[in-house]
Amino acid sequence: MMANDTKPGVPVSVFGHGGKDLGSSGHGVGHWWTQRVLTIIGMPMVLVMVLVVAWASGRGPGQMLLVFSYPPVTILLGLSMALMIMHMRLGLQQVIEDYVTARCWRYAAFIFNDAFCAVVAMMTLYALIKFSAISVLAQFV
Repeated sequence: MMANDTKPGVPVSVFGHGGKDLGSSGHGVGHWWTQRVLTIIGMPMVLVMVLVVAWASGRGPGQMLLVFSYPPVTILLGLSMALMIMHMRLGLQQVIEDYVTARCWRYAAFIFNDAFCAVVAMMTLYALIKFSAISVLAQFV
């Protein structure tokens, strides 16, 4: 029996398990399309955000915060970050599925991946709320 055998008596060729124990056939297609759509939608958003950051970087920290607290910029930043976090989660999940073979380590890696992406999302949400609060407070000063 080889190390890659999942069941005794099931031969393993150089081409893999021959489709056995790989899950439903439609699951991978959905991930593939989701990653491509997120990438296509995210590319112009990230480009705009890079241009906004480049434009705001020549100013002082206070002016930079005011630029990022402007509602359309904050909304675009939030949408860009949400797309990037979803894309990161799916990409890391694919890497885990492809390269982590031990079932217990795979589930632990999935949990860590989801937790890490949730923490990044919460930090992003906190920063966006803080930017919005600066915008609201700046109107009263």
